[in-house]
Amino acid sequence: MSNVDTRLADTTMLQAEGSKTRSITTYTLARALIAAEEFMGGNCGWNGTNGVQEDFLTNFFLPNEALSIEEIETKASQAAAELNKFLKENGFDIELEELGPNEFGAVSILDQLVYWLEKGEKVPIYTDQSEYPGVQLKKGVSAHEVPGHNYPVVSIETKNKEENQGAGKAIVHMTILDDPPSGFDLISKTMGLKNGGQFVSCDEVQFPMIDLNLQGELDWVVGMATQATNGQDWSISKGIQQTKFRMDEVGARVQDAVAITLERCCSMSSRIVIDKPFLLWITKEDLLYPTFTAFLDTDVWSKPTSVREM
Repeated sequence: MSNVDTRLADTTMLQAEGSKTRSITTYTLARALIAAEEFMGGNCGWNGTNGVQEDFLTNFFLPNEALSIEEIETKASQAAAELNKFLKENGFDIELEELGPNEFGAVSILDQLVYWLEKGEKVPIYTDQSEYPGVQLKKGVSAHEVPGHNYPVVSIETKNKEENQGAGKAIVHMTILDDPPSGFDLISKTMGLKNGGQFVSCDEVQFPMIDLNLQGELDWVVGMATQATNGQDWSISKGIQQTKFRMDEVGARVQDAVAITLERCCSMSSRIVIDKPFLLWITKEDLLYPTFTAFLDTDVWSKPTSVREM
């Protein structure tokens, strides 16, 4: 993420206060942008106004992949109540504020539920300080090592509720990580751990149960701009997100919602207003310097009797 403001990059994640817990998604936002484009009449394209937006649009905005995810639903509307109802019906607490006449909103919801191949056994997970509820799985687990990473990477096969194991099913990966990176580097880290070293022996895996619920502002998307098919310019004026993740002996479920507000951009006026102290000078042909130069503060801003009078 070169040339990216680190402080702004951190806002791409939802973070738990007082801990290192954080989450980041890209496809949910991508589908919200696509839903907004469709509402405006077609493939409009997006322009980033800062380094983080450009990083997302260049590396993580993958429309074809986002559209292929069956677990994502979207809705766009000029009525905040309609969008908020959509969010609430799907179990989310975030809400858009009332939309003005020059605004509309788009909501994207990911709801992905996977099951372990066999129901796991409930076991305790111990740390130096506490005991936590956990799960032990034996079927569908494997592990590999990655050079430079000190812990094994565990992979767990899953199935859908109605379907058996097969191609295209989700795989849940886990590995201990001492110091998690920020922003989109969190995703890049997973890509580096995806493949690499040799498989290691793994007959069973134990992991803690998880109950995660994060929400916050997507300040980094504000200002991202597009143009509708009719030539009207729009930009994102608000972004909010809520992510829920639960994992137990049965399976894992991620629910992620992104809601954005788009504002119609007014056409720029060519009017220039001198409304602060200003510099003025007068030039004349064949003269090297101005005949008059002055910085005029407000103490002399007054109507003269007449420019003709002495």
